[in-house]
Amino acid sequence: MTDYAAIWKKAETLPWCILVCTGRTGADAFQSQLDSHPEIFGFNGPLFFYDFWKRSECAQHGGTTLESLKADIADEFIGSHIHRLKSRYDLIERKNELGENRDQSIDIDTTVFKRHIVKLLDGQPVTCRNFLISIYLAYALSLDQDVSKKKVFFHHVHHVRKVDAFMEDFPASKVISMTRDPRAAYVSGVDNWRRFNPAAENPNFPKYILWRAIDEFNSLMKYGDRFYAMRLEDLSNENVLNSVCKWLGVGFDPCVMKSTWAGMRWWGDKLSNAPDITDEKEFVKQIRKNKWKQRLGFLDNFVFNNILFKRLNHLSYEVGRGGNSAFFPIVFLLILLPTVYERKLFSFSFIFGSLYKGNIRRIVAAYYHVLRRIFYSYKLFFRRYFKHEI
Repeated sequence: MTDYAAIWKKAETLPWCILVCTGRTGADAFQSQLDSHPEIFGFNGPLFFYDFWKRSECAQHGGTTLESLKADIADEFIGSHIHRLKSRYDLIERKNELGENRDQSIDIDTTVFKRHIVKLLDGQPVTCRNFLISIYLAYALSLDQDVSKKKVFFHHVHHVRKVDAFMEDFPASKVISMTRDPRAAYVSGVDNWRRFNPAAENPNFPKYILWRAIDEFNSLMKYGDRFYAMRLEDLSNENVLNSVCKWLGVGFDPCVMKSTWAGMRWWGDKLSNAPDITDEKEFVKQIRKNKWKQRLGFLDNFVFNNILFKRLNHLSYEVGRGGNSAFFPIVFLLILLPTVYERKLFSFSFIFGSLYKGNIRRIVAAYYHVLRRIFYSYKLFFRRYFKHEI
């Protein structure tokens, strides 16, 4: 018989670590590698829990001691996250194709999941903090995991802007930010999201992607030794994963070298265009290629290598041509030239097509965002040469 009171007593004092990303930097991939670790409480992908709590009709009702509230909020959570509990509905993340033969999926019994939540919260006030703890415990119990071995909760908040709300409930938490060569993150973010998100055609989108890769990352450094920067490029490096496990306070387990969800092998999301490769190392190698050097071209690479010199060095990325400070005056002028993602905005077809449709506002908006990109590039330029920031 499950001793819910004992489980709760131990779990309530366990530490938390949250995961964030700064664009397409491999946060889901990293989380999937920790998925089967026997000492880590996890969940199926990112969980925007505080957004759910704010929208929850039950949670906003008040009366945190009402017994019926526990079951009602559990029902509300299950309805909002059914694709996380039954992954056959999660087509974007391709979790309907788990397992070696891509014919498996997560199938949590929602009745059992709900019962675990209600039993765990027995005698506990239904607060935001307590309900989040109960979700992770119920998920582990529903998968028949040995919760007595668990040492840490690993929560994927995804966005940096969501960190503060979480920290109000768990102020001592550690933070891992996924990062990537900013040039690769820039190309991956713009090219891949344009295929699936119409908003990505906004001329501001490339600048926004670059800003996420640079300044969102910097905002997390305030957490000092509670902050860990995890490079996408190191996800297949056993020594690095060993260090991460040690930092988290758990032992190294070979399972962290494979991507799984609920113990079933994962083949990447729809954006990854994962090839039909069965070798684990080759598969990982292929899905993380994006040919950013060729995509950016000589001029964009030259400028990025210069203005991102400190960041590239700090994260041990190869700088490449243009990084030398002697190119200071040349780069200052090259920033004014349109990037590979802006050149079409100066084409005859774009200008004439917009004028023909009487959409002058489109032209004005496009060039306004080009000016914003130029301003941001100069900000990075002066940051390199006149400030200590990376």
